[in-house]
Amino acid sequence: MSGDLLAGMTLRDAGLRRATSRPGVASLIEACRLWALSFARRHGQVSINDVRRVCDLDVLPPAAIGAIFRDKRFQQCGTTEAEHVAAHARIVRVYRAKETEIA
Repeated sequence: MSGDLLAGMTLRDAGLRRATSRPGVASLIEACRLWALSFARRHGQVSINDVRRVCDLDVLPPAAIGAIFRDKRFQQCGTTEAEHVAAHARIVRVYRAKETEIA
């Protein structure tokens, strides 16, 4: 891994930590995360497009939206285009729910 990539990842992670530490943000992200997990289990996959249909993400700092799927219960399985106008059809990830281990 190059030094530039590592530095970029470090800055990204620090930005996510700052954005998600604001009051009320962490609980809203967790609520969106649980909804997305349930949706992925029922439908096989989920993207931020699905979350935006039911959750008001305008109340979140833009940098915090990416934290919804930064959770070990999700695994990327593809890409699609963002559906909201402000995204200018950029590519977003599609996730599936990871299988849980039965102990």
